[in-house]
Parts: sequence; C-alpha cells; structure tokens
Amino acid sequence: MKKMFFLIIALIFSTVTLAQETFSFLRLDQSTRAAALAGSFVSNTDDPNVLFYNPAGISYLTDNPISFSYV
Repeated sequence: MKKMFFLIIALIFSTVTLAQETFSFLRLDQSTRAAALAGSFVSNTDDPNVLFYNPAGISYLTDNPISFSYV
C-alpha cells in the first residue's frame, strides 16, 4: 500500500513539473532592451516597457511615451 501511495504522489508531481516546463518557450521578454539585459529590467525608469517588470516605475515616466512590440 505504501508503494502505491508513493507511486501516485510521484506521478502527480511529475505531471505538474512537466506541465510547467512544456510552455516555457512562451516566456518572452516584452522589449528588446529587457531581453538584452537578460530580464533584469526592474530598476530602469526611463522606458515605457518598465510597466511589465515593475509597475511602480510608471510613476517616473515623463511626457507620454509609447511602446510597440510584435511577438
């Protein structure tokens, strides 16, 4: 009975991790600048794409910047 229990638990955890790794190719950066910085884009405040990484950074934007992207 213990073997069956551990087998079921192992099966559940393996399907959860498999599902998380299956769609990892969809994790794309929102801007080219963030991609060039390998995703460490949190402290930048002069780019309109900071909204995707640190929503508080939008308060530092001046004027009305706009950003377009195509994925």
